[in-house]
Amino acid sequence: MTRSFPQIQWAGLHVCFTPERDQQALPSDMPHYASLVFPFSAGSLLLADIPGRGWTIPGGRLEAGETALVAAEREAHEETGAQLVNTTLIGWYRLESLEPSSLNASVRCVPVYAGQVSATVPIPQGSESRGVRLASLQDLPDVYYTWDALIEAVCTYAFDFADVPLS
Repeated sequence: MTRSFPQIQWAGLHVCFTPERDQQALPSDMPHYASLVFPFSAGSLLLADIPGRGWTIPGGRLEAGETALVAAEREAHEETGAQLVNTTLIGWYRLESLEPSSLNASVRCVPVYAGQVSATVPIPQGSESRGVRLASLQDLPDVYYTWDALIEAVCTYAFDFADVPLS
């Protein structure tokens, strides 16, 4: 079954999502700006409470020399205390500035991963996260920091990876 993902606008950006499992298929013609990850534990999604955003999946900008996969796993640990296994690419967001004079790159890629929580530790000292919680797909519209057609479609797709066994 082919999934359909709506295209929307977020804060001056045109945004679309492309489902993709092959790490080699990530676009090389645009900067990888940040990385996001869906950390699953026993079929539920582990969320972080981030100031200014609220309950969200872990994510953040790539550090110098860091791959998107390493950034996703690092952000999961920093924001939720989770250690992930079987972290796999599930797709990528394409962010295109609607303002041609933008100082940032006009088109950016944000890889999106899903992984299984193998262990958790307390949120590290200095983390921006105020806490963690588990959520089902049904919980998300009421708790996720923002909810729109694209986030709903991507979250629904991500839950296909919620029960991938820990090999």
